[in-house]
Amino acid sequence: MHKPSEVAPLSARLLAEMCAEIGLPPGVYNLVNGDGAVGAAIAEHPGVDMVSFTGSTRAGRLVSAGAAATVKRSPSSSAASRPTCSCPTPTTPRP
Repeated sequence: MHKPSEVAPLSARLLAEMCAEIGLPPGVYNLVNGDGAVGAAIAEHPGVDMVSFTGSTRAGRLVSAGAAATVKRSPSSSAASRPTCSCPTPTTPRP
């Protein structure tokens, strides 16, 4: 299940469309849109075994607290405000 940020859901929507186009079986990738309340409901739901989170420290604390209530693993990464993508360029020497 993937619940993207409510401020930037388009990339997740495109990923969902690509998954459908390549014939990924139903249920392999599930997209859920919504605000923080939706994320909290996912984190607190007893039927969810694990919640992986990338985002702000404040939101990470909320997700971890919700996940702790039902004793589930919740690895997180709070670097979403500074994402970095490193790609070789024509001027980058090859190893």
